[in-house]
Amino acid sequence: MNSLTPKPRKVYYSLILIQICLLIISLSCFYVGSVRLYLGAPNLSQSIDNSLRFYASGFMAIGFLAIWVATTVKRQNNLIFFFAFFVLMSGLGRLISIIDVGLPNNTYLFYLSIEFLLPLIMIITQIYLNKNIQ
Repeated sequence: MNSLTPKPRKVYYSLILIQICLLIISLSCFYVGSVRLYLGAPNLSQSIDNSLRFYASGFMAIGFLAIWVATTVKRQNNLIFFFAFFVLMSGLGRLISIIDVGLPNNTYLFYLSIEFLLPLIMIITQIYLNKNIQ
């Protein structure tokens, strides 16, 4: 093994890190999607309930997609960046809400930190993998 060949262990751990990030995305999408799909918005108008359940179904679909990407991670370069972008944009939406209407409780601030940290981890790790896997 010469000095230009990446250590297989680092590549393996990088792939595992991407899979863990995708699993976190998947679980959060399943949770948000299933709760909103089940509960809807009974105290709000039918239009808002309809919209929330529509987006909830979309979140569940993204959760399934994240699991598929995690199981085929070596072949999914572009989708890894898509998921990082998706989570980053979700965090941006949350940040705009905070700027516009004020701070939510600490749970949502925790979500915000995850939504900015997870894409960063995914992008850095995927760039590393792109440089070290042919």
